[in-house]
Amino acid sequence: HIHKLERPDSVCLDGSPGAFYYAAPPKASNTWVVQLEGGGWCYSRGQCRWRTQHSPTGSSNDWPPTLELQFGPMSGSRLVNPDFYDAHRVYVKYCDGGSFAGDVHDTETNPKQSMTNDSPRRLHFRGRAILREAIRTL
Repeated sequence: HIHKLERPDSVCLDGSPGAFYYAAPPKASNTWVVQLEGGGWCYSRGQCRWRTQHSPTGSSNDWPPTLELQFGPMSGSRLVNPDFYDAHRVYVKYCDGGSFAGDVHDTETNPKQSMTNDSPRRLHFRGRAILREAIRTL
């Protein structure tokens, strides 16, 4: 199930909350597997603003409440994932445009640029805060 982060600085490019999906083990376990979703950097304000409106790598607004973690180390199947099927499995969603490395509170975009489709005037590069808060929450 999705767990949206509550700290106000742990946000996606558009300011929506960062989040992770968690799958509990079938029995008590001290083993944890954490996977950080990839997604590539956005290299311009235009690319980053586009992501806030058209891509799940810029906003959490359209993420589903559940995500079937079924491949590789995220799988709960003993056949697919014999090493970690019975671990706590955490999939941290990517939405910050900078591979969980950004630590800029918010950056104002050029106010002279045309803002269409309600794209945000501020972009939030808060990947480090998302990762830090996800780990703290766990």
